[in-house]
Amino acid sequence: MRPSVTEALARGIPVLATDVGGLPEAAGRAPDGGVPGILVPPDDPGALAAELRGWFGEADVRRRLKAAARGRRAALNGWAATARSLAAVLHRLASEPRRAA
Repeated sequence: MRPSVTEALARGIPVLATDVGGLPEAAGRAPDGGVPGILVPPDDPGALAAELRGWFGEADVRRRLKAAARGRRAALNGWAATARSLAAVLHRLASEPRRAA
C-alpha cells in the first residue's frame, strides 16, 4: 500500500488511507507542514464516511489537500535516488561476511 501512496503523491494527488503501519510515514508532510491527505483509523467506517463527505463536499478541504500533495511531491525522492539507495544497501550486504544459519 505504501508504494501506491507515494505514487499518488508523486503526481500531486492527495491520499485517503488508514492510519496503520508505514502509511503515515509514506504520506509525510509537505515542506510547509501541510498533510497531503487524510488518514483514518482502521475499521472505522464512520470516520471514513465523514472524511469522504468533507473531501467531496468542501472545496477548501480539496484545495488544502491538493496544495499539500503538490508540496510533498517536491520533497519525494525519484526512482533514480531510490535505485541508488537500494544498490548501496545490496552492495553492503554482498560485502558483509555470511553468518551461519
